Amino acid sequence: MTLPVANMPERPSLQMLQEYLSLLRADQVPHSGRTLKDHLEGTGRILREWGCDEAVCIAGMFHSIYGTNVFGFKRLGWSDRPLVGRMLGERAEHLVYLFCVSDRPGAFLEALGTGIIRHRTSGESFSAGVDVCAALLEIESANLIEQGCGEQFLKRLSAWVSAYPDLPLSVGLRSLLAGYAAAGKAPAAPGRPTVEELH
Repeated sequence: MTLPVANMPERPSLQMLQEYLSLLRADQVPHSGRTLKDHLEGTGRILREWGCDEAVCIAGMFHSIYGTNVFGFKRLGWSDRPLVGRMLGERAEHLVYLFCVSDRPGAFLEALGTGIIRHRTSGESFSAGVDVCAALLEIESANLIEQGCGEQFLKRLSAWVSAYPDLPLSVGLRSLLAGYAAAGKAPAAPGRPTVEELH
């Protein structure tokens, strides 16, 4: 696949990122009752609303392009990583890669204790510092909230955040989790039903 990466700006604009999703045909892939592009853009939007780092927001918009343990659609292969790194930035691509190869979502919580994320099929180990774990937890939370699901994970994350008060999560996610802990229910994306409303 040929993507326009020559003369790339240091930071791709939101419009450019949306065009990349269209070039990857994410607008033609069904996902949770709409298109994958809608879901990926929604995930990125939530991360931006939470005030997450730009690389985290970008990674959220592309979190499943290599396929995941849950969503098998692969638009790009591992050999495309250098290209994706030029498109998104190295940190964003690294987060996307770890998101796609891990046995998520539990792997991210586990990595808080071990500092390691394991490739779900090869067993290869990747170092994951607290900042990487926090970024992956933000992406996973936005991913699940955007789909109106993930109640069990969000309960676990809320407990872990209490145990790791210095975890560098965005103010937006911390606020949502605090509200969740107080109310006892999972937060919903704007315009999306809560988990309880789905049942």
